Amino acid sequence: KGSEGIKYNAGESANDIITPLYNPNDRNDGGKINTLICDNFNGINTPIPEGLTPYVSRVKLVDMLDFSRVEFNKAISLNVSKKIDIESKWDIYSLDKLISIIRGASPRPIDKYITDDTDGVNWIKIGDVSVESKYVTETKEKITKEGAGKSRKVSIGDFILSNSMSFGRPYILKINGYVHDGWLILSNFDAKIHKDYLYEILSTNLVQHQFKQLATGTTVDNLNIQKVSAVKIPLPPLPIQQQIVDECQAVDNEVNTAKTTISQAKADIEKIIADAQGGVVKLSSIATTNPSKREISAINEETIVSFIEMASVSNDGFIESKVDRPLRDLKKGSFTYFKENDIIIAKITPSMENGKCALATGLTNNLGMGSSEFHVIRVNETTNNTFIFFLLNRNKIRNEAEKRMTGSSGHRRVPITFYEDLEIPLPPLTEQQIIVTQIEALEANIKQAQAIINDSKARKEAVLKLYL
Repeated sequence: KGSEGIKYNAGESANDIITPLYNPNDRNDGGKINTLICDNFNGINTPIPEGLTPYVSRVKLVDMLDFSRVEFNKAISLNVSKKIDIESKWDIYSLDKLISIIRGASPRPIDKYITDDTDGVNWIKIGDVSVESKYVTETKEKITKEGAGKSRKVSIGDFILSNSMSFGRPYILKINGYVHDGWLILSNFDAKIHKDYLYEILSTNLVQHQFKQLATGTTVDNLNIQKVSAVKIPLPPLPIQQQIVDECQAVDNEVNTAKTTISQAKADIEKIIADAQGGVVKLSSIATTNPSKREISAINEETIVSFIEMASVSNDGFIESKVDRPLRDLKKGSFTYFKENDIIIAKITPSMENGKCALATGLTNNLGMGSSEFHVIRVNETTNNTFIFFLLNRNKIRNEAEKRMTGSSGHRRVPITFYEDLEIPLPPLTEQQIIVTQIEALEANIKQAQAIINDSKARKEAVLKLYL
């Protein structure tokens, strides 16, 4: 209403956003998106709670209207449209002046052309590369030569660019193959541009923001040849491009070393746990699960407690943010109750690498409420709860949990009985503490190495800013 609007940003999973949308027991719940929308409509500029910032932003409606065409159809875009000004000491080129851009092609129905025969050719899909990858080195599937005739060939050294869903990610081919119409192919590079410089500039915020602004679709944002052709980049002389490439490669080398450190530390953690000496017990014998809210029935409802969303639990096993809320706002809702030092673990993401599992520490008044998609495990006083957390927060356990998931497709969850029946090694308490100390040292190494990885993009951005 008026000059500003509330913009709702859907997450990757519907299960992650149900709780923030609406409280069926209190339509005026200040921690829900519907209340923000209502206040905005009534001209009340309510601050967005920290717990809702991943889902909600406040933007000017004028930035959501497309004024680029003479004919004004009053359409409101969900992407804020802003003109991107490129400032550089070097000449600015549109991509179509430096490379050829064509779209992949898909033989249909694709299942007809997938083959295990030795004479099949590489069929490159988005699942063959991870987000942080630079090169395409292998494929999981091949297609027949007949299917290849209906597709588009790519060669070693070509670039491919995803044009839908996770659009705008560039990859350099180290294999020959064929690509479907979810890829754009970048080839025939002008002599004025260094291939590795092109990769680095395509990965920058400067270009990614242009991709985001240009990508439009009814349900899924998409790029096409015309839109990518219009993207502009600064083009310094080749010696400057080489300097940029060399400094970015130095960052990549540190990232690769950090990844090796993380991989080795995780292997060491697994070995420490595997070598733990002690009897095997069921988790239920040393812990209680999913405690009842009756435990807090006598607590004053004005008591402030920590509210923790699923999104607030990092992929590294830490609670990144908490929102203080009165107990009365949460007690009657479909929230999970836990207290200080309990282990909270997601029901719905067991097979994800670095899934949602954390120690609930630093809670206001030692009490917490969170997503109903959490299981709670409370270790008894004769066991080190951090030791149990390290046991549970592993891919081995998550993969086992996935096998025990129940429910219909799209609503599958790990039953609490999986954890209650889980058999774990239980060394003496003093040995548990020694193991915790060893693992915490390795976790510190992992955290330090991950910081290098997390900072790498910003460091590369700084390199390009310095030279451009």
